[in-house]
Amino acid sequence: MPKNKVDPNDHDYNKDGYKTESDREIGRADLNKDGKVTPDEQRRYDKERTTTVSVTTEGPEGTRTETRTPDFEENKPNWSREAAAAKGFTKRFLKENPDVARLLKKAIDGNWTEEEFINLVETETKWGQRTNDAQAQFDLRYYGDKREDLEKEIFSNRDKVRNTAAQLGVTLTEQEVNAFAFRYTRAALSDQDLLDFLSSKYTMAQPTGPGAPTGPAGQAGVPTGTASELADAIRRMARSYGVTLTNETLQTKIQEGLRQGDRWASWLEGQRNIFRQNSKTLYASISDKLDEYTLEELLDPYLEDASALLGISRQNMDLTNPMWTKAFTGNDGAPMTREQWMTTLRTDKQYGWNKTQRAKTEMAELGDELLRAFGMA
Repeated sequence: MPKNKVDPNDHDYNKDGYKTESDREIGRADLNKDGKVTPDEQRRYDKERTTTVSVTTEGPEGTRTETRTPDFEENKPNWSREAAAAKGFTKRFLKENPDVARLLKKAIDGNWTEEEFINLVETETKWGQRTNDAQAQFDLRYYGDKREDLEKEIFSNRDKVRNTAAQLGVTLTEQEVNAFAFRYTRAALSDQDLLDFLSSKYTMAQPTGPGAPTGPAGQAGVPTGTASELADAIRRMARSYGVTLTNETLQTKIQEGLRQGDRWASWLEGQRNIFRQNSKTLYASISDKLDEYTLEELLDPYLEDASALLGISRQNMDLTNPMWTKAFTGNDGAPMTREQWMTTLRTDKQYGWNKTQRAKTEMAELGDELLRAFGMA
């Protein structure tokens, strides 16, 4: 007998010191003939033993139909190498998965059924344990007679991955494109799985120019596609509420937005609530007004005053800089009046009003008035 099979006549299954018919009965449940009866083997054996069939016989007293339980070993089909190959367990597949190849040899030597072999492949081989049904079917087809068809599908999915990455503004290496296209096809992944993968690969572009560091795929430059739109929109919204974003936080939010696909604009509106709550914490004196307006809208008249007085463009007034939001924080927790704000702009040195042309003109005019008052002009 093959050395991996156990002869019930020469094996004391019940460990009573004797080799009897009882041992042979137990041995029938030892499907893989390794000398042990596992719970799974016992369940499958019991199921076979409780399966009944109708048998019609002819005798002196006529035709009689009876129900009986067939012997477990009776008419057991042989799981051959040819039968395995027909199911996709080809030489190419077995070479890639040696533990399945070893199990197939045991199945052939032990005269297993197809069901026995498949069940043990699923539970006792690395390939069976780490693949779901879609992946398993793909592998058997890919290493069988459907490889050419699947290669065409993978090739098509490569284009889909590249095009989607370009639309999102995500840079991938060719190796990453090929690897994900294969996994995308093999596991029958969804479009959302593709978005999740691409968003995880997004890295904020580095500055360009001589000596500038390169991006994740050896390329430098500014963001493109949806990533660029998201970055600009998130920055604008955060600034409008006076919220500071670190590069790390911004990248995390861009990645989250990219996972939304075409729904990113509506997702962005949800971010408004986050920025609004942050702004309410920073500017408690106007928190009730922030439910209806942004910080920038509420500061608008103050910023116009500052622009006119200091000659500074509104574009250069970053609301994450406390000097431009002082109108709401610098009056013992209460908003300043417009007059208080103008006084602050003139007297607080950080605004540099005394260095402006308007200040010089006003001082000169004040000097002339004083001279006239003393009769010296």
